[in-house]
Amino acid sequence: TTAIERATGQHVGKRQVEAMTVAAAGDVEAFYTSRRPEPVGPGMVLAMSADAKGLVMRPEAVRPATAQAAARQKLATRLTAGEKRNKKRMAEVVAVFDVAPAVRGVADILPPDGHTPGPGPVISGKWLAASVEHEAADMITTMAGEAHRRDPTHQRVWICLVDGNVHQIDRVTAE
Repeated sequence: TTAIERATGQHVGKRQVEAMTVAAAGDVEAFYTSRRPEPVGPGMVLAMSADAKGLVMRPEAVRPATAQAAARQKLATRLTAGEKRNKKRMAEVVAVFDVAPAVRGVADILPPDGHTPGPGPVISGKWLAASVEHEAADMITTMAGEAHRRDPTHQRVWICLVDGNVHQIDRVTAE
């Protein structure tokens, strides 16, 4: 409420701000659905990406299996800086985008001393989704759904970038 008052000069009550937030959140899905990129021609590559990040959660917000592991955990050694054993949930971030094929040689990516790298591929139509609430498998299914919406007959070349997480690779392969 302080930020609203500072920006607008008007005082808004706490309950009013909460009600406006709930009302605005109801429009999020419709907002993003109306702005989904249209399918493009067959010359463009359909690219996908999936990645996960562990987020430290409050004890009541971890999943049941993680809570059980935390309850039976005995400290064998000290944790390193930033390590939070059995206190994290994974947030899965997925993306779908279009990219024009770009043939690049080694010198374009790793140029000789004194030279700058050549331009990388240009992407368009980027669509993102992320969730800490839904499992990685559900988010990868959502990503595949967006890819199928853009290329339902699989006329384009499809690629997917993942970081080596075996679960993600298995889910992408299954989709």
